[in-house]
Amino acid sequence: MKIIVGLGNPGPNYVRTRHNVGFSLLNCLASDLGVHFSINKRFGAEVAQSSRNNTSLILLKPMTYMNLSGDPVSKALNFYKVTANNTLVVYDDLDLEEGKVRYKEKGGHGGHNGMRSIIAQLGTSDFPRLKIGVGRPMRTPEVTDHDKESSVTDWLLKPVDRTAYEDLISSTTADVFDRIDFFLKQ
Repeated sequence: MKIIVGLGNPGPNYVRTRHNVGFSLLNCLASDLGVHFSINKRFGAEVAQSSRNNTSLILLKPMTYMNLSGDPVSKALNFYKVTANNTLVVYDDLDLEEGKVRYKEKGGHGGHNGMRSIIAQLGTSDFPRLKIGVGRPMRTPEVTDHDKESSVTDWLLKPVDRTAYEDLISSTTADVFDRIDFFLKQ
């Protein structure tokens, strides 16, 4: 059994935000597998079960805010008795060009609060992750450190134009599915 976690923030205000690409891509995978998510109160997450490439699969979307994602992930791993190295986390990455997809076997949190929380709760950073590039906002010379921080927050948390968001998700889906299949063969 393997677990695939998609990171995002719950609620309608975050549906088309860059920070929610993990949720959106997990929704695409669930649709492809013909399964639906249901709330699991024990974990504080939406969960779907299926199989792909002869591997039992749990899809997990933590329903906490991003920086508390580690608790639902840890609870699910303990409940299903799945190790960290059999868990793939799908999330947004500011440092990757928009639409780029990068698979890594392990690594640090890279400043991502959801990953920071998961690493802290699991006590390890030795688990695969799938980074989805969302790029960074445009920089101008007159931007102060405070402005830069708030512009990054806005970039991640403000809804994106529907067409642009759908283009981002559709342009990465095939790549994401290929890398998920690679993970499942490990």
